[in-house]
Amino acid sequence: MSAPTPGSGILSRLDAVEPRRLARWLRVLVVLVLLGLISHGHYAGSGDAVHYMVIASSLALDRDLDLANNYGRPGSLLMADDLDQGAHARPGRKGVLRPVHDVGLPLLAAPYFGLAHAVAERLTPSLPAGLRRKAKLDPWIALRQLLSIGMILVTAALATVFFGEARSLTGRAGTAFAGALLFVVSPPILSHGYVFFSEIPSALLTLMVYAALRKGSDLSRLRAGSLGAMTGFLLLLHVRNAGLALGLLAVALCRLWGTRARAAAFGLGFLALAGARIALNVYLWDDPLFSPHARPGSWSGWMDTLTTVATRGLGLALDQRHGLLPYAPVYLLAPAGWLLLRRQEPRVARELVVLVSAAMIPILLPTLNYHGWRGGWSPAARFLVPVAALAALPAVAAARRLATPVVLGLVIWQGLLDAFFWSRPMLLWNEGPGPAAFLLEIGGQALVSMFPSWDPVMGRGLMVSLGVVAVWLGLTAWLVRRAAPAASLRRSHAQW
Repeated sequence: MSAPTPGSGILSRLDAVEPRRLARWLRVLVVLVLLGLISHGHYAGSGDAVHYMVIASSLALDRDLDLANNYGRPGSLLMADDLDQGAHARPGRKGVLRPVHDVGLPLLAAPYFGLAHAVAERLTPSLPAGLRRKAKLDPWIALRQLLSIGMILVTAALATVFFGEARSLTGRAGTAFAGALLFVVSPPILSHGYVFFSEIPSALLTLMVYAALRKGSDLSRLRAGSLGAMTGFLLLLHVRNAGLALGLLAVALCRLWGTRARAAAFGLGFLALAGARIALNVYLWDDPLFSPHARPGSWSGWMDTLTTVATRGLGLALDQRHGLLPYAPVYLLAPAGWLLLRRQEPRVARELVVLVSAAMIPILLPTLNYHGWRGGWSPAARFLVPVAALAALPAVAAARRLATPVVLGLVIWQGLLDAFFWSRPMLLWNEGPGPAAFLLEIGGQALVSMFPSWDPVMGRGLMVSLGVVAVWLGLTAWLVRRAAPAASLRRSHAQW
């Protein structure tokens, strides 16, 4: 008889809880964790986020996308009278000042933004002065916090869909619950889950569409069309989602091809929203595809392109300021989880690779993305957020077969990091080259020197990175070989 795996007793007790109740617990926990996070100082009102707010303000209050009266506006709750538009707005068609950021998120959020703006503007001044001083609360901070609450609710919805997919793949509600909770309270979800960026809504739409496609045998044509429209809307959320949207389109057509009417409905829904993006781009910039922000880079030869792709890929994974793994080492389990998932659910495993690869192409290729691989002033791994769930699902799906003391130690390490970041969310934000703020806080320059930097990459950073990759490959092979014997992963179509 094999020894129980670490934490199996807790997971078994959670397995006995009704899945709907676990889903409710998960939503409540996610909301409470992120509400606690925004009670600390944070940067959700800076960087691109505040410029997305300017767009939402123009849509909600002015009913237009002319930003000429939104920047330099005296008395604005967004403090836009002190906000430099910089490269975030440019004269477009007919010389009208237009936002360079995509408008999908402000468009979705406009009704909520209008309500939050009214509440912040009218309610905050009526609060007791002592309370406002103690909470450092003014109308701008109130508006920022209300928008963060809206994003937290979106993140809770993402956690719920992730829980459903993980339960479907494992057949175990306890494993799915624990995996979903760890997924959301770890970067990059923890660090973006309260910020008015397009990445979390992109992740939610992506997972919702894929979850529905996996259960696609009973899809109506209307439902298929709406899923196609949701996929097309990814293009309005951010042009960087183009590869991901096309990947979802390919997966959908393969899944639905047996019933051509449903496949056609999905395709028409997608084309309708893709056409809406093209029409909007013509309206704003007099060009069907490109804008000051979304334009191709130049071709500089195969060698330079391959070097740039490798640099961006390793930077996204390993860079101490902007990479995923220094902040979320639990994602080291993703390749091993995928290899085990491939044995049980080969179609799902293939589709996840297709989706993640498709999403990465516009980020890694310099001819499609001249901006680079960082997210500017933002938390680490910003560009990976839309596919973070697709990378995390395999590890959760294979969790009980991966369960070893080494994995438990990795999860504990992640939990300690999560608690640290929860209490100091400002340390998650960086811009440009240099040491990571959280490493300096934890261990000073000695700890910084142990982590690679890819902005720019130096010889020592390259050697450290190659060592990390070698250890990662070894860990993956070891975990797959030692995968605990367990019942096959199975699908469960029960609703939660």
